[in-house]
Amino acid sequence: MGSAEQDGRIRCAWAENSDAECAYHDAEWGVPLHGDPQLFEMLTLEGAQAGLSWRTVLLRRHLYREAFHGFDIARVAAMEDAELEESFANLVTKGIRWNEHEEFRQLGSDH
Repeated sequence: MGSAEQDGRIRCAWAENSDAECAYHDAEWGVPLHGDPQLFEMLTLEGAQAGLSWRTVLLRRHLYREAFHGFDIARVAAMEDAELEESFANLVTKGIRWNEHEEFRQLGSDH
């Protein structure tokens, strides 16, 4: 069960822990995704959640968007190995840990 907030909305208890979770709950949670960039983003974020809380993933979401060109599939698919390595190194520098095998599995078998 959720609780009523000042704006009159009823939210699940988990959405009341942070502004990021509240915004996700109100605007995205349970809403079907149809566009390729949106599906790519959600798959990436869901994969990133392994071992992390959803709150942590949401707080770092902007870093994933930056690394993956706003989840533009064509741009990501066209990335050369050096650019991919640089993107992942930047993520690690900003506190996101990646398993090297996860990186390339995430982007597909063509790299």
